[in-house]
Amino acid sequence: MAIIKFINLTILYFLLPAITDISLYAQTVTETRTANGGANTAALIFAGSANQTITLPANGAVFGNITIDKSAGRNTITLAGGDLICNGIVKFNNGLIKTGTDNALVLTNISGDTGLGFIHSVAAGNRSHVVGNVRQNLKYSIITEYARNEFPVGDTVNYRPAALTFHTPLSTTSGKYGIFATVSHSNTRPTGTAGFPLVDAIAYGTPINGYPSFYWSIKIDSTLGLTPYDLELTAAGALPSEVYLGDVSSNRVKIIRRRGTNLDMEYIWNLQGNKDSYDNRVTGDMPTVIALNSKGGLSKVGSIFTYGYGGICPCFYIYVHVIYGNSSKGIENTSVTLIPLSGSTMTAVSNIYGDFYFSNFNYSDYENIMRGNYTGSAAKYGGWGGVTGADALIVSRHIAGISLLDGLPLIVADVNNSGSIDGADVVSIVRRAVGFDNAFIAGDWKFEFQTDTITNASNKLISISGMCVGDVNASYGLSSNSSFAKNSAFVKLTGGEVTRVNLNNTCEFPVRTLSPMAIGAVTLRINFPSHLVSYEGISTKLDGLMSRVEDGAITVGWVDTSGRHAAQFNANEELFRLKFTTKSQQGTCAIALDTLSEFVDAEGTPIASVNLAAPTVEIGNIPSTVALLQNYPNPFNPSTTINYELPSSSVVRLIVCDILGREVAILENNQKDAGYYSTTFNGEKLSSGVYFARMTIQPIEPSSGLNRSTVKVIKLILSK
Repeated sequence: MAIIKFINLTILYFLLPAITDISLYAQTVTETRTANGGANTAALIFAGSANQTITLPANGAVFGNITIDKSAGRNTITLAGGDLICNGIVKFNNGLIKTGTDNALVLTNISGDTGLGFIHSVAAGNRSHVVGNVRQNLKYSIITEYARNEFPVGDTVNYRPAALTFHTPLSTTSGKYGIFATVSHSNTRPTGTAGFPLVDAIAYGTPINGYPSFYWSIKIDSTLGLTPYDLELTAAGALPSEVYLGDVSSNRVKIIRRRGTNLDMEYIWNLQGNKDSYDNRVTGDMPTVIALNSKGGLSKVGSIFTYGYGGICPCFYIYVHVIYGNSSKGIENTSVTLIPLSGSTMTAVSNIYGDFYFSNFNYSDYENIMRGNYTGSAAKYGGWGGVTGADALIVSRHIAGISLLDGLPLIVADVNNSGSIDGADVVSIVRRAVGFDNAFIAGDWKFEFQTDTITNASNKLISISGMCVGDVNASYGLSSNSSFAKNSAFVKLTGGEVTRVNLNNTCEFPVRTLSPMAIGAVTLRINFPSHLVSYEGISTKLDGLMSRVEDGAITVGWVDTSGRHAAQFNANEELFRLKFTTKSQQGTCAIALDTLSEFVDAEGTPIASVNLAAPTVEIGNIPSTVALLQNYPNPFNPSTTINYELPSSSVVRLIVCDILGREVAILENNQKDAGYYSTTFNGEKLSSGVYFARMTIQPIEPSSGLNRSTVKVIKLILSK
């Protein structure tokens, strides 16, 4: 056998000998030989692990035997253009053929033969069939086996073939009708309830009033009138909650049909055949429903066919959507329970989109729910967050009567579950945002059922809103991996000047804003290298600021508890100062912010693009020379940091003078050991202008190499 491998090429089959077999591994293949070009006995083999697309002429392309032998069952061969026509046998081993709406895999059905035009030889764990349309010429025979027309269709996971058998007991011939049938399967819930219930369709007194979430479409290109036939529908992978196998084997599951497509809801549902002429079977856990000697349903317009059963009514369904606050973001892993006024309790858990359906319930349950005669509850499995200082500020504004909360935000504001909103809730929110507390008395989640609406004549939509307790501004959303993630404005911290400090000494990180801000609340999570330094505390002008350290991270929270007075900061003004003690290891110490950091304005709205600055600290050995480093920031208002270095123990006098040489501040006037030092000059009571910092060093141990006084001067610019 000649095997030719094509990779992303156009295949001109009229140039190949008729005996040539073709194995296709490429992702994209174009066939140019048409169905009108004569018989083609070349075998076509689809192999490899790539998903493939084969583009066919508008009037189709003919091959001999076709083999589907992909590496995995999830691998696909997509047909584009016209039909893929097999005049031999299609062998399904592994992999899926996907068709479009208007093309098909066309099988050759040989009359007077038990052959089906295909062989379904699929090993355990594999899957191989057609997801889309299968077309073949219908055959008939007095011998039932010769009269079988099977269509190897299914969804992307399950094999769900349909079979039409035209056995003619009054005829001794076998042949073809010259009529083509096209069959497809859809893993979609049918629509419409016209004609329901189908009275006495299962047994006397037992109607059909339900169907599952899948169906088959069957369409022929001519007419067969009321020619009798057996219709056989197999549904591997059908959910036990939708298809009860005991009812299948006892022939209490029937086939129902209605005219047109799934969108043609105006047509009524009909029982296929006679209710007493069913011969169902169950193979393992795979149901097959068979209507014997049935008539009707086959036409050029087409019909949809599915299972029909009674006692429950999954043809009606309640669609539940669980959303976060007033957003459109779904909440996963939420257990929702509906309790009709009378009837059975129903519970389900939402998927990653926050959706699920309730079905398989009786008429009285459904009628109660449709009329609003039910109660409901919801509970979230895992996950909580979104609570920052912004939420505490919004609650403070509610307490002050500035901006009142209502609905679910009002419910989640009562974190202490006291029945009222007060200052205790504000404090509790800040404490949990910072990390002092790991739970609220009110729990982690609250839900409320929103207004119910009827989506059509048969289905109901129930929308449920949920929010994390304390997250009154509903700032949480769903991330790409379906876990909750904070929606916050961007806060950036840049490294400023480099300062040096000794081992086993104290150091400070003044954090300043680079632009003016009016802050109503702040939540920051600051990471630091805990192997180099130990956190000692924080100083700030923000009254009531809370901080907590754990595992190399400092969480800071502050809120204007009055709800009326935002904290004002100028450009380059210090927000707060972090204090550390260095350890016995040299290295570079810098702090950084994570995505939980947020500043909000006086109304609780996140401030966009906040830029902060902090120094980088080099932790090392004793310096070799005296140094008075330039202050930062400079210009400043009202405070600035001045660093200096001493190579030996010395008496240090550091003063600030104005341009006339008059002393305005004494920053240092005492003895210091060798090392790196930092001090702060506050010019709050001074006028704008130029000042000078003058440092005089008198060594205590002249033998150290520094044996005389040293004077250093830098210029400071105070700009208000």
